[in-house]
Amino acid sequence: MNNLKIIKYEMKRLLFSKVYLVLILITGWFSYHVLKTKTIYGLNDTAPFSEWSYSGFLLDVNPFLLVIVLVFCTYIFSKREEAVRTITMSTKIKPTTYFCLKSFTIAVAYLLTVAVVIAISFIFYNRLFQFNDFSQFIKPIILILIPSVLFISGMGMFIGNINGNFLYIFIPIIFLITNSGTLSIISGKNLVNSILESKVADTMGNLAFDIPQRFVISRIALVIIGIGLIVIVCKAYNKTKIKA
Repeated sequence: MNNLKIIKYEMKRLLFSKVYLVLILITGWFSYHVLKTKTIYGLNDTAPFSEWSYSGFLLDVNPFLLVIVLVFCTYIFSKREEAVRTITMSTKIKPTTYFCLKSFTIAVAYLLTVAVVIAISFIFYNRLFQFNDFSQFIKPIILILIPSVLFISGMGMFIGNINGNFLYIFIPIIFLITNSGTLSIISGKNLVNSILESKVADTMGNLAFDIPQRFVISRIALVIIGIGLIVIVCKAYNKTKIKA
């Protein structure tokens, strides 16, 4: 029951914070803006509702989603959190359990945010193109969003565990990197564009969504590194709080 109370408290704290509400409004507006001004014309001559065009949409919106996750991470390592943690620890909850609950809450909040963005895109496709075959977008969503958020979450927690203030420097750096396509192993932008430039869509704007093995391997690597960093931080967090 205590765990459930903690999750409810953390969800309210994350989703009803002024910073999050501003970020979700900006992200929602930007999502619609990209759909209306860019995705609607298709990516590199592919159809607007092709997997490639949807990948382009996700790559454009992803930097905002990653910023939101990093903002969530600041709540784990902030000075205010230290006071909240002290009260919570008085309930004899284990540090590892507490960290896992915090991480779980962040994951749920992120998924809700992604759901909002995806819902906006699906409504756009349905209203404008009467397109409803959304199952074909599952692959781009998994390949683009999940690896990057796990990696960035791991990095954010690793940096935050060293010094919570470093996260405020890390946030704009990641936003610029993922927006510009620099270090495309994180964003996937440059690699996806290079694939498109080497292929030509047919007259109907169709182009098979064939992803090179090296791209898939790079995404798997991000997942492994991200999860590894989260596990390392969890263990370090546990040791630190036990000593304290």
